[in-house]
Amino acid sequence: MDNVVKRLFLEGCALREEIEGGKFIEFGEEKIAYIQPCASEKGKVTADIMMGRDEATFFEPSILCSILEAYKPMLAEGRCSRPLGVAVIKWKGRSITIFKNGRVNIKRALTKQDVLKVLRSLNRLLWGSVVCARCGRPVIECASGKCEKCMEEKGARGMAASLKKTLYGAFLASALEKLLEVSRKALGCRVNGLSRLKLEAQQKINGAAVDILNYLIEAPKAGEAALGVTALGLAMEFREAIQTLMNAA
Repeated sequence: MDNVVKRLFLEGCALREEIEGGKFIEFGEEKIAYIQPCASEKGKVTADIMMGRDEATFFEPSILCSILEAYKPMLAEGRCSRPLGVAVIKWKGRSITIFKNGRVNIKRALTKQDVLKVLRSLNRLLWGSVVCARCGRPVIECASGKCEKCMEEKGARGMAASLKKTLYGAFLASALEKLLEVSRKALGCRVNGLSRLKLEAQQKINGAAVDILNYLIEAPKAGEAALGVTALGLAMEFREAIQTLMNAA
């Protein structure tokens, strides 16, 4: 699977960097500003990390917030501001603040090793929102075929289209099955029937997005995770299409 991704994306693309380097976000010793005891909770630590490069925008705010909104059922708490480019979440017992410039603050971690473990999961969860150094667009757009700078060769674009079609077909079949279930439940609802259908459709699609994000986090290999980013992009496109359709009805 890693070889497929390498053939799809050119050198310098954030997806390719993950495959070749093992990680696209560098949170080594030099990137950890500090790890110190947590003032409010004995036995726990607080860490401040600068992820990756030094650009003003490392996480694209709109995509960052969209991903966290989709993953909200798995978070104890979650708030994200697109204008400010700041997100605050509570996840797995840790309080995490994420800034669009790549700065991440983690509170209530158990140890330094725990900080690195949380960062790995966060790395995968937010991968789609990272701005690609090659094309300047969020990785989720590279993965879903919207970026041509990262896939310049005709053969690679053809393979990407074929791969996207396969993934889209599988996701679409699942999504349509869920929508059919929702439609059946909504039949006969004369009062606010459309609103009810819209709510249930959104819940089904959001559930699919959560499944994809969990897969992306847990995927053992970077190539498999990259395909998870592709599937996530398709899921978000499908959600936007449903939203547009419902608003127009």
